[in-house]
Amino acid sequence: MAVLHTTLGPRRADQLGMILPHEHVFVDLRTPDTAGYAQAKTADVVALMAPEIERIKALGVTALVECTPVGVGRRADLDRAARAYKDLNRLALGRVAPGGLLFTFSCSGAVDGKLFRQILHAAAAEAGVRAQLLSPLAAAADHPVALAHPEGEYLKGWLVRVAAGDAAAAGRG
Repeated sequence: MAVLHTTLGPRRADQLGMILPHEHVFVDLRTPDTAGYAQAKTADVVALMAPEIERIKALGVTALVECTPVGVGRRADLDRAARAYKDLNRLALGRVAPGGLLFTFSCSGAVDGKLFRQILHAAAAEAGVRAQLLSPLAAAADHPVALAHPEGEYLKGWLVRVAAGDAAAAGRG
């Protein structure tokens, strides 16, 4: 039986209800020559689109086909990796005491630094914690990256502090 590969894993047709094909949930409709193009903040996108997604779920939609820009959302392996990193960091951040530290890393060449930061942002939001990125972490100087092979810069990480105190102190005020 054919399956639909989703960010939640493969689903058979009998596991799905109504599907909305060719949706554009995460597309920046500005043109590349417009200021701010492709620089949407994850929290802003989620705040805008989450109510719409909840609305279609209430109407019985169980899946939607997201047609995002080239390179985003079209690689099921990258979607699964990003979800796994997010889930792992959500669980970890939810267990760090306020003021505590988390050293977190991605060892995937497919997950670049920008995506890893977005993943950490989503993980903190889902864990219900305010977090601060204190310091980027990377491989030591004895592990150079060849300019012709940027995927060699696969190890990236952050020292993250789970914030204690008010929203302004946590950088979210």
